[in-house]
Amino acid sequence: MTKIPELHPILGAWLLEGPLSAQVPAYVARLKRGRYATHTCARCLNAVAHFAHWMSMCHLPACMLDEGCIDQFLRCHLPRCDCLGGALRTPNEAHAALVPMLEILRVEGVVARPAALAGPIADELRSYDAHMRDARGLASGTRTGRLRIVERLLVSQFAARPVVVGELQTDDIRQFIADQLDALGSTSNAITIASTLRAYLRYRATCGEAVQPLLAVIASPAHWSMASLPRAQRIACMDQYLLEGLKAWQPQLDLLQTILGIDIQRAAMMLVEIGADVTVCGSAERLASWAGTYPSNNESAGKRKSGRVRRGNAWARRLLREFLVHVRMPRSKGVGSNVDRKAAADPIRVLASKVFALRHLGSSCS
Repeated sequence: MTKIPELHPILGAWLLEGPLSAQVPAYVARLKRGRYATHTCARCLNAVAHFAHWMSMCHLPACMLDEGCIDQFLRCHLPRCDCLGGALRTPNEAHAALVPMLEILRVEGVVARPAALAGPIADELRSYDAHMRDARGLASGTRTGRLRIVERLLVSQFAARPVVVGELQTDDIRQFIADQLDALGSTSNAITIASTLRAYLRYRATCGEAVQPLLAVIASPAHWSMASLPRAQRIACMDQYLLEGLKAWQPQLDLLQTILGIDIQRAAMMLVEIGADVTVCGSAERLASWAGTYPSNNESAGKRKSGRVRRGNAWARRLLREFLVHVRMPRSKGVGSNVDRKAAADPIRVLASKVFALRHLGSSCS
């Protein structure tokens, strides 16, 4: 029997006893040929098991599968899925895992291959493929992906009539893009659709068709993770937004500012990192340990071993160190009388103890 990565027992039953059980060995062999990591293989098999369970619930045999069934699973089932066993619910991961399974079904003859297009649409696709290959020098995989998107556009607009791209309206392009993003709304898919449509319309422009209005409605998706902040949202504005969001915790902010070296911005950042209820830490020592400023106590048979400090919360530790840049903490007891000598030996731990004492007082008052 084919060895598969460890899965939840429920997922394993769906996979090995479901309608796709006969194709699991070939699917696992394909993953091994691709040298996928064990975690990735488990995620792929999770998606296939989830899909097989959905097929069983819908009484859908394997011989009836096609791209439309996968699309229905992604668009209709996953958004409201309540299946057990930690079933994968990410549409883009599920789509990437199910497309190879559909190809295996077609190779084994379980599912018939889609009939080749004939007529004006097929002629248009062959002409565009030759242009991409000979004039643009694109690779086979890139051409296949672009032809798939262009085919969807042409079938949706010219299913029963000659292909005249110049007759398309701007609303047709907008509606096509919206339909494609409803199926898979990731940023990468939006970028792929936009670039493909632009390339195809430019090709049609070289054929003498007026497509400039259509090109104008294809917007470039935003890369928010790679974009810089607009000028209106510089550091001062972001600080203001942060303080406005913390108005409900103004008493805690005021208490933190009573510590020498902590202003309103640093108090706000510390409040965000620690949270509104510091009592969950239990003690000042635990807070210092969570921030990565408290040494461990590793002693056995009277011999002291390594007592290095754990990593802890890097942001909280960084904030505490920034506080000490502005003021030199005295080696004395902080707020209250529960700061022991071990904590007092390090100014950072003294400051962490003061923060805990003040935050605990603020939690009690609130």
